[in-house]
Amino acid sequence: MCDRWKDGEAGKTGFECFLEDMGPRPSARHTLDRRENDRGYEPGNCRWATMKVQGRNRRNNRIIEFRGERLCVSEAAERFGLKTNVVCTRLDLGWSVERALTEPLHR
Repeated sequence: MCDRWKDGEAGKTGFECFLEDMGPRPSARHTLDRRENDRGYEPGNCRWATMKVQGRNRRNNRIIEFRGERLCVSEAAERFGLKTNVVCTRLDLGWSVERALTEPLHR
């Protein structure tokens, strides 16, 4: 955690500095999340995020690149109306990312 949030500064407590930097929690569904997991809890690296957003920011996510954007598989699958396991299976079978995301399900 950064010193400003731990110790405070300019006569403010650490918590007052934290609130000044982060603002109040937007809702009960939001918790503090680090954008880059290798960096600490500090202004510029923290955000209020839902569990869904935080789950997509885990180190063990499978990241793919699609049309110039880096996404975790679950987010890409959601955008294309597919289940995550379907996209993962297709990729494991050697499908291209484009095909895995855009080919409709055959029923």
